[in-house]
Amino acid sequence: MKAYSYIFKKSMLSFLGALLIISAIDFSFNFFSEIEDINDNYSYLDALSYLIATEPYRMRSFIYLAAVVGFLAVFVDASFLRAFNTVRQAGLNKTKYALMIFAPVILISMASYEFFIPELTKSAEEVRKSKVSSSYENQP
Repeated sequence: MKAYSYIFKKSMLSFLGALLIISAIDFSFNFFSEIEDINDNYSYLDALSYLIATEPYRMRSFIYLAAVVGFLAVFVDASFLRAFNTVRQAGLNKTKYALMIFAPVILISMASYEFFIPELTKSAEEVRKSKVSSSYENQP
């Protein structure tokens, strides 16, 4: 059972690491695109708070990509492969392994679609829209 927990921990850390890296790249590109809208009403701090509030919504689309990249990347680790081979030789229950690995990914994905993320994104969009559109109205 220790090998199962090791496999689970390594897989989840790899998945979360891939999700973090992909989200950081997305965050930086979106921050650079928000710089165009900086003005008297819409500051860098407003852009940063908008991006922080909307990043979880954008992260939803990266969950599956991060799962594939993270789970493929974990098979490069030699100690993970030893643990995986040990469990496989001992009679790996493929269904249990698949549920153990993909259930957290599915739960994270389902929770992000249903609960606070859509409301957080809607309120952030409204605040941004009011600040950016008011600056365009003030232009001659």
